[in-house]
Formats: sequence, C-alpha cells, structure tokens
Amino acid sequence: MSTAASAPGPGSQIRPASRRRRMRKPSRQRGFSLIELMAVAAIILLLSAIVAYASTGTTSRAQLAAAETALERSVLAQRDFAATAGRWAAAAELPPRRDLTFTGAVSTGPEQVSVVRGDSEQLGVAVKSDSGQCLARVLDDPLLSGAERYLDLAEGTPCSGGGALDTDEGDEQDAASSP
Repeated sequence: MSTAASAPGPGSQIRPASRRRRMRKPSRQRGFSLIELMAVAAIILLLSAIVAYASTGTTSRAQLAAAETALERSVLAQRDFAATAGRWAAAAELPPRRDLTFTGAVSTGPEQVSVVRGDSEQLGVAVKSDSGQCLARVLDDPLLSGAERYLDLAEGTPCSGGGALDTDEGDEQDAASSP
C-alpha cells in the first residue's frame, strides 16, 4: 500500500494558513452611534411629557366625580323617603348606605353627606370632594315636582346642607332686590 498523499487536482491551489486568515472578512460588530441613542432618548422624553400632561387633573376629576355620585345617591335616598313619608328626611332618619353616611353637620368628605331640612319644605344637601370642592343642592317641596338647584358655595361657607340653604336664601334675596 502506498502512503503517499494525494496530489492536488488540476486548477487547485494550496494556500498557506497565514494567508487564509488574512483573506477572511473581518466581522463587523456595529453598535448604535451616540446620535442614534440621543434621538431615541429625546423621543422617549417627548412621549413621557405628553402622557404626564394628559394625566394632569385626572385625580381631581375622579374625586369630583365621586362626590357627585355621593350627592346623587343622597338625593335618590331623599326621594325614596319622600315618596313614602310625604316629606324630606332628616339626616338621622336616613339609613346609612354602602360607603355613605348622612349627617346634619359639615361634610368632611364624599362618604359623609350633609343633609339639613329648612323652612318651607326645603332641603339642603352638600358633600365635599377629596380635592376640597363643595357640591351642594337645594331641593324644594317633595310633594310637588321637587325642583333642584345646584349651588356654588362661596369660599368660607361651610360645606353643609345648612350652608346650601343659607346661600340659596341669599341668592333669592339678591334676585328679588335687583330691578
């Protein structure tokens, strides 16, 4: 048996190993340039600023909506009571509802609604939102249409049904005295 190495075929060339290494294409490890990274950071900052601006005031609007809901629930409770009794209920006559209590004193939050019966079959209802805004309504005679008036209580006026009635009386006197 012959142990001779086979000779290369026609047209083939033998290259030395050192030359083969030089002939390979260098692998290009390419990263992001500083400009590209800064552009991405600027876009992220712009988007976060837009989101921050859009969410501004969302909390106070939600707190105001919770107070409006509490006020509406208390008016519905009053209407239910008036349908059977023929008059508005005092705060102590209304049973507490889920997450809602009635008081004759000043409202301290949306869970506590101030209810005060006034003269001439009027009822003042007020509730204070967690953001500090006071919402108030004055309800007229329950046996008639039970008309309602929404009031903006002046700064310094207690957030109570009594404050709503006092404000309503002041508005009526102002309307009567104007020509």
